[in-house]
Amino acid sequence: MKFGNQASQIALTLFCVLLFPASWVFVHFLMVNKQWCFADFCVESMGSRRVPVRNTLAIYYSFIAFVAIVAFFSARVSSVRRFVSHTVFSTLTITVGELAFFILAIILTSIVVPAIIWTPYFNMWAATVPKTTGMDMTMNMTMTMASSKIDPSNWTWIRLVYETLILVTGDILALLLGLSILPVSKNSILGKILDLPYTTTVRIHRWIGYSIFWITIIHLLITMMASAMDPKPVYQLFFTISKDASIYGSLNYIYITGFISFFFLAIVIGTSLPYIRRNFFNTFYWTHFLIFLSVAAAYIHASMSIFYMIPGLILYTMDVFIRIYNSFTYTSIVSVVMEDSGLITLTAKFDEPVGPGEFMRVKLASVSNFEFHPWSAIPNNNGTLSFVFSADSSHPKEWSYKAMKSLSENPNQSISLQGPYGKKIQFTANKTREDVLVFYVGGTGIAPAIAAISSILGPNVTESDPHVKQGKDSEQGNYTAVNADGTRIFLFWAASSEKINNFSLIQPWLEPNSPVTVQLFDTSASAIESKSSLINQHRPHLKGLLNKFISPFTDDNSKIGVFLCGPEGFVKDALLSIETFKKKNKNVRVTVEIESFAL
Repeated sequence: MKFGNQASQIALTLFCVLLFPASWVFVHFLMVNKQWCFADFCVESMGSRRVPVRNTLAIYYSFIAFVAIVAFFSARVSSVRRFVSHTVFSTLTITVGELAFFILAIILTSIVVPAIIWTPYFNMWAATVPKTTGMDMTMNMTMTMASSKIDPSNWTWIRLVYETLILVTGDILALLLGLSILPVSKNSILGKILDLPYTTTVRIHRWIGYSIFWITIIHLLITMMASAMDPKPVYQLFFTISKDASIYGSLNYIYITGFISFFFLAIVIGTSLPYIRRNFFNTFYWTHFLIFLSVAAAYIHASMSIFYMIPGLILYTMDVFIRIYNSFTYTSIVSVVMEDSGLITLTAKFDEPVGPGEFMRVKLASVSNFEFHPWSAIPNNNGTLSFVFSADSSHPKEWSYKAMKSLSENPNQSISLQGPYGKKIQFTANKTREDVLVFYVGGTGIAPAIAAISSILGPNVTESDPHVKQGKDSEQGNYTAVNADGTRIFLFWAASSEKINNFSLIQPWLEPNSPVTVQLFDTSASAIESKSSLINQHRPHLKGLLNKFISPFTDDNSKIGVFLCGPEGFVKDALLSIETFKKKNKNVRVTVEIESFAL
């Protein structure tokens, strides 16, 4: 969806930027205006917590500002981008930037913040206990509120530690909730400006979500240990409401709402596990909305649960409205091609700019009015987008198979498109091109590779372009295309298809004078030996391909860009091969970009 003209984009950007300091100020307003609190337990009523909360707010927004500055420079300074996008482990796609963000977030929320707030919270409890002796008050995990007289003998030093830990872990959870919701807005104008990779934001969201779950368990266990020192059975805390439950706002609901929040959170985390997410996507997608019930219960449990979520909630609300608008906007399908290779190529009208590597969320109303599926987009020069997908006949209930059947029966349909999302492949935007570009992809991962190569070559470069010349490695006799700027482009594509070479979108690159050097790998069990030198009847191994095709054209000053897109095992093997190649060619600079094959 377009964000409008330049003036409206600037206005929207300013709104999103100012949203953060405005949210910061608004929480300060809430802290001194208890009448704005609708929770059962209002932190605003505890003057002793105002200073610690204000300090943590400063830390939270300073951290966000720091991350935004790093992301801004990463998007515009190639050396910074290479550093933050470098993979940490040889066989994993986790980058330095992702790991650094998560480690810093955990250090700040679980070490720095507790160190700041521990003393005032502990002193608050220590000062409260003597004053409550003999008084008829109530006691709970965060303030004195028992239904009977407090017995000072129950308030040993360990009880003070427990009660302080309850408050500290609660504050940690509030901070992590704020960080967890920031990456989920797909239509974030800030995300586009900062050029945040979609796969990175999703991965960070998952890590923080898992952290929230485990710290919630710790929060619950500490609450149970503290409450076990009282006469009332612990199990009754979470399943019973006191006789004075009609008096809302007096902490009568604090235990049961906390347990309800944890219950919904546990469902969301359970259905977010990789096996469920990949094999039962609809279950994962729809149960994920239960998190808002969890957040609502958390707010009733303690008002500060949303203090750090305010900017993220507003950005997500804007995102939802944009997505709802797009879901009722349809565009015409131009063509549907049932390829001999077994893939399906769909082309639809779309006149907004889409970069190579970005994807769209696609809805086919004839299959479902509610399901959107992510497809990598191939922008064309005539106001259309092409998509490539596959359908497995052994899984007739899957959305992709139903889409294939529907399109084969009636190709003259309309589809709804949301996006574009994701991050452009940097090789297509670099002013200084790499000497060699390698696209190593599997299955439908061919789509972003085609988009990137087409963008690099430009609309006027074809197999007969006079600016494309042939280079030869005298030792091995390999002929490769050398483009006008001196860049060599290699496409290595593996797919389970006997007719992989019949795929329509790569036909211009299979000609003798092609601007792209292509090697195809038929990985089907029934692969038949081909006479073509372009087709191989086995699984590819990037290590051998780099040694055979790339090494002859590299020297100490060479710059190589490698794009990977495929199943998890496919990418891991490729990353290991790249590490081996880098060790052998220490002076060669290798930049790797990875697009997630399955979210």
